[in-house]
Amino acid sequence: LKDIAEVKYPFPGKTGANEFFIISKDIAKEWSIEKKYIKPIFVTPREIKTIEVDDIEGLNYVLIVNEPKNKLKGTNVLEYIKYGETKEVIIKRGSEVGKKVKGYHNLPVLRNKKIWYSLGEREVSEILFPALMWERIFAVWNKIHAAATHNFYEINPKNKNDALLLLGFLNSTLAALFIELY
Repeated sequence: LKDIAEVKYPFPGKTGANEFFIISKDIAKEWSIEKKYIKPIFVTPREIKTIEVDDIEGLNYVLIVNEPKNKLKGTNVLEYIKYGETKEVIIKRGSEVGKKVKGYHNLPVLRNKKIWYSLGEREVSEILFPALMWERIFAVWNKIHAAATHNFYEINPKNKNDALLLLGFLNSTLAALFIELY
């Protein structure tokens, strides 16, 4: 696969604070977070009903903010970030597991970042493949250009004309056999 495509860990991958970065439609609406700061995201393969996804219905959002706070003045996303800095959070991993801190920005995984709420920028992939297989093995044609969590791998064909061929192969029984054997 690496000869014909680039396979990478998804953006945003593991955030360390998914409950802050992964936002339901209700939360986005409640906070009136500006659309330019949120992007649809696949959280789990169970959300995907077909291999060709061209509708964001039912998906959550991921917070994508790469600007410093002084450039966010007057925005609702800044209010959400400030809320995140006051919320009591329990550390879930590492040597400080179980400890409570005030604000997501004080979590060990985020505390040393210049802009703690920034996940960076990266293009999303055309093809997504579940990192764990349960009932089915399938590749997804990400036509809506949604981001994905660590539950997926991103696959970008080196030659864009090969995307459908690669999707066809990855969704074939032959690919399923290779995956099982591997």
